[in-house]
Amino acid sequence: MKDQKVSVVITTKNRCELLMKAVKSVQQQTLTDFECVIVDDGSTDETEERIAQAVKKDNRFSYIKIAPEDSRGANYARNTGIKATSGEYVAFLDDDDVWLPEKLELQSRFLDENGQVGLVYCQVIRDYVKEKRQRKAVPDMSYRGDCSKKVFTHIPCTTSTMMVRRSVLEQAGLFDEEMRFWQEYDLCIRICQITQIDFVKKYLVIWRCDTQDKNRMTNKLVEWGNAVKQQNRKYRKELAALPKGVREARRLMILSDAVQRSHNCGDKRASRYYLWKIYRHTGKKKDLSAFLCNDVSDYV
Repeated sequence: MKDQKVSVVITTKNRCELLMKAVKSVQQQTLTDFECVIVDDGSTDETEERIAQAVKKDNRFSYIKIAPEDSRGANYARNTGIKATSGEYVAFLDDDDVWLPEKLELQSRFLDENGQVGLVYCQVIRDYVKEKRQRKAVPDMSYRGDCSKKVFTHIPCTTSTMMVRRSVLEQAGLFDEEMRFWQEYDLCIRICQITQIDFVKKYLVIWRCDTQDKNRMTNKLVEWGNAVKQQNRKYRKELAALPKGVREARRLMILSDAVQRSHNCGDKRASRYYLWKIYRHTGKKKDLSAFLCNDVSDYV
């Protein structure tokens, strides 16, 4: 491939039907100056054949197959994709999400016009498959600019919403291949230590939320808890240097995420436990009411 303005990295594993929708959303982008590499992390379904058919006439696309016995997780697959591309900007798309047509155009233009920003994300439409409903998610306006401390209290974006300067990715060290959860959040923490972040105030991603899909990383609670402990150890010096209020806000963020993941797993006992922990942390009447009613509506 010749050098392109934007490199797109799609990682996939055994979800060829969803992948076809993701690929189509890339092909429909208003920005045409891009390259896209699809990294297949050991699929055993019809992914390779379906992809070959879908992109056979589009030389902007390439395909990398990681053999099942060589599979080393999503972060290894993402890093493989990054290293196989050369664009000035890099965008990531999970195989179960889709982009709206202006995503690459608006984000690359934003980075062109804001040289101090190393990562840009966007607004999201959450598509709840089981409930057959959608909800728009607006980024917190305070999470832009210098977020070197605030990033420890808030997950600003998901993988499919991000576009990052390649130079920033390389300086931050790419994705941590030891992290099985919070992969993009872990990368965001490191990026925020070296550059500013910002967002395009427009809905550009449809994020698929399927609580019945047990292959989704967001549906696995115990492993997520282990990843939280791993991250706390990894950044223990940075966390220890934070003001007490920021450390307390991080704890509340972790508990809130646990409520959502417990709900996604269908574990009402766990969600009730974490709601109790939130009330003990805040002492607020509304949090006591949420615990008594096992009401997770503020978190999903």
